[in-house]
Amino acid sequence: MKKIFLLASILINFNAIAQVPNYIPTNGLQGWWPFTGNANDDSGNGNNGTVTGSTLTTDRNGIVNTAYSFNGAGNHIDVNDVAPLRLVNTDYSISCWVYFNAFVEQDLISKRATGVNNGYDLSTHLNQLAMPFTPPIYSNTISDLTWLNVVIVYNNSLQTMDFYVNGTLNSSSNSVPSPNSTTNNLRFGGDIIGTYWHNGKLDDIGIWNRALSTSEIQNIYTGTVDTCFFTVYDTIHVTVYDTTFVIDTLDGINFRDLGNIIKVFPNPTHDKITIDNENYSAMKGYQIVLTNSLGEKIFQSEIDRKQFVINLLPKTESGLFYIQVLDKNNNIIEVRKIIVQ
Repeated sequence: MKKIFLLASILINFNAIAQVPNYIPTNGLQGWWPFTGNANDDSGNGNNGTVTGSTLTTDRNGIVNTAYSFNGAGNHIDVNDVAPLRLVNTDYSISCWVYFNAFVEQDLISKRATGVNNGYDLSTHLNQLAMPFTPPIYSNTISDLTWLNVVIVYNNSLQTMDFYVNGTLNSSSNSVPSPNSTTNNLRFGGDIIGTYWHNGKLDDIGIWNRALSTSEIQNIYTGTVDTCFFTVYDTIHVTVYDTTFVIDTLDGINFRDLGNIIKVFPNPTHDKITIDNENYSAMKGYQIVLTNSLGEKIFQSEIDRKQFVINLLPKTESGLFYIQVLDKNNNIIEVRKIIVQ
């Protein structure tokens, strides 16, 4: 009985951390919307979005159904108002990946009301990023028809605002007021009180109630290099060799002789699993394979990066799945059960 309670505790912890990639700072995180198949907030704060018109599309890595497209004519995603998202009298940071189909006056992230400095509003003016305070704040010029990582950082005591683009400081402004409180919804892809609709794509939106450091901003921009999202492809029938299944999936797959440990979480899961390969360079030539209970291959890749995040939707159903580790000779050396609910 003691072991059952211990595993339950570990399971809760893994579910809590599995939703946010390890390169995303969780301290002060008020919302994290990765758009992997839906507009849910994966920070654990429950600030899920409601989609109006926007459609899932490819992200910056070319992976389908992991970003949202906006048509510039009314598509948007709304998040209900909660006090932590108002960002009043506090340091704050906002990050997103954005793709502009064209430069027009458009809003990316909007939570404001009519009047002076009521709320905040990340938008564009010509080919610049803008925060329309009084006076308005502008970045230096940016590019369209390419993915950009945009981060704004506000220091409340100094009343300064910095724009970062692709991990690098783009511009800084002084005498920037803190936004006044508003109970209007938070909107992605358009102005919450107007018609400045985004024409392009958005992905990986994060909001913090503190100022991110330059190293954290750089990690947000570069951290995705080692993390790829995969969509389930059509299944291929393969033969599954007889083996002994180890039910305890929470301790990780241990390869002490290779100086590595592989962690798989969350388990059980609903829509995706993360495979953290830690010191993956020690397992050059080894492979990870995910199969269903019929032995059909769902995912396969050489262990050539730190982390895989495998999107199980929309083609998988609930049931048992198996993570296999293959050595350089394609021998199955380890198996773990994954439960999809």
